[in-house]
Amino acid sequence: MQKTELSVTTDYMSDLLHRKVEKHYTKKQLNDLMAYSASLGASRHEWVADTWLLDEDLGGDGDNNGAGFDFLEEVCNAAHKHGLRLDVVLKPLEGFMPQQMNSLPETFPKPDGVPLIHENGGILHSVRPFLAENPGLRIMRRRQKNDVSVKDVAAIRLTKQDNRPLRFSKEDLSVWVSPLNGKDNFRKYDGPMTVQESSMKIARHTTESACRVLTFSGLKLPEDTRYVLVRCDKNDPQGDFCNDTRDLMTLFDEQGEEIPTTPASGPVDPEKLYRNTRIGAELGLSRYLKHPHVRALINDKEAFFSHCRGAYKFRSINHITIDQAQDAVVKLGKPKGIVGSMHPIYPQVREHWLELIKFCLDRGVDGVNLRVANHNRTIEPWYYGFNPPVREQMEYPNHCGEAARINGNAWTQFLSEARDYIHSRGKEVGIHINVAVFTQFAVNKGGPLPLNFEWQWEKWIEDIADYIEYRGIGLFKGKNNSKAKEPPMRLEHVLYILDHIGLVARKAGVPFMLQSSRMTDQQHFDGSTNRLENQMKWVQEHPDITHYNLYETVAFTRLTDDGRVEGSPNIRDAVKRQWHS
Repeated sequence: MQKTELSVTTDYMSDLLHRKVEKHYTKKQLNDLMAYSASLGASRHEWVADTWLLDEDLGGDGDNNGAGFDFLEEVCNAAHKHGLRLDVVLKPLEGFMPQQMNSLPETFPKPDGVPLIHENGGILHSVRPFLAENPGLRIMRRRQKNDVSVKDVAAIRLTKQDNRPLRFSKEDLSVWVSPLNGKDNFRKYDGPMTVQESSMKIARHTTESACRVLTFSGLKLPEDTRYVLVRCDKNDPQGDFCNDTRDLMTLFDEQGEEIPTTPASGPVDPEKLYRNTRIGAELGLSRYLKHPHVRALINDKEAFFSHCRGAYKFRSINHITIDQAQDAVVKLGKPKGIVGSMHPIYPQVREHWLELIKFCLDRGVDGVNLRVANHNRTIEPWYYGFNPPVREQMEYPNHCGEAARINGNAWTQFLSEARDYIHSRGKEVGIHINVAVFTQFAVNKGGPLPLNFEWQWEKWIEDIADYIEYRGIGLFKGKNNSKAKEPPMRLEHVLYILDHIGLVARKAGVPFMLQSSRMTDQQHFDGSTNRLENQMKWVQEHPDITHYNLYETVAFTRLTDDGRVEGSPNIRDAVKRQWHS
């Protein structure tokens, strides 16, 4: 039984960055892409439009991002030429380019008049101007000791994850401090200090275990200190002084109270950062990268690298082993908000998101698919979502359940307002439902959704959406996946979730699109299609899935030497066998 509709998704940034191209697609290449999509038998093409690129003036000449023409409008024209419906995928909660491609050490230039966010030891340069101008409208952290002074730091504690003896001496350790992250600003601390080794029982929620602890006390750190680093000069391949970055290094004041800090996840990779930044500059991905002072720095590789020396990343949780040449580094204070996610509790934020939708509709899209999942990540996600307007409605100021209900209502309110506007333009609204809606309480780190939100997916289906799209089947890895950081979801786990969504969609009479497993790095262009075909088989048999989406074209199209976009014959044959037979 053939399903109602087959569709294809292009995440344009994946196409550009995976292929490391330095020019935007031409009109001819967009036409090639849509022609291949139509050749698969698809009737719809979804285009992921990154919010931080949706500016008419971003290219400097009104050409939308330096491509030489209004890019999204031409995407629509190419799709319509081949009989395809074009739906744009918007991620309102992603107001900036993903941080791993967008964060430069904070010693880089900060030109006047260029939208930037200063957070987590770096400069985020590809951001919405509205976001940069209104950082207080982000999803904010609950109350904390905000004004951290270096005068508060009386002690540093390093905690090993076990109680095994040290493989080095206390004399191998040194403390370094810096006012800035980058440009070799760390200098060795030579003030008063004593180091003591002890065994301490550390509470770990429901258990308690003995750990080896090193305590540095009697400190008088320089007043300009914003970063603290502990280094072990002994590099032992068998070194085992290791811990989660959240637990490895802790600062305390004179009263023994813990001082809020943000741990680094490791040093910046200069080569990778330079490569990504240079591509971004050639593509004109932000006003910052177009600025003459910044371009001059990018064109001088040695000068660029000088900013990266002694710079650290503050983006994720990691494990650090200090006696294997890995420095323990923390920044004083915590991020005040989730870096790129604005809060729907504010009317001006919802209005701003509606302006993004208007931008897309004005360029001829046939529908708007709103995706709540995004690439923003934050350490300790459970502490975010406590903005002042949220707290005003709460009975208990730090209650996560109360905050989640209020935050979820605000997001649903935005979806309702978006539906009303999109319908007023005679178009359809789609809503993404992410697997994290069902699994968010199982994570211990920042995931694709803000944590303290009640994601009211049933209400979205019943009252708002013209169609829904499930995202997250890619977590189904099969039985054996040694590279998986988490236990893989089995097919029965996926089907369990899909059955629950499908029943609500069926009763509401709402089409249900399933996004395929993500195919990356062109592994499917000439490779096996067994996994895809198996997936298509059980999709065909599911009673509620009415649409199937091939995600994403970077995996099964490529650029030829003469500049054409070529689609995979393997994928076309697989679709013909399993979808159209």
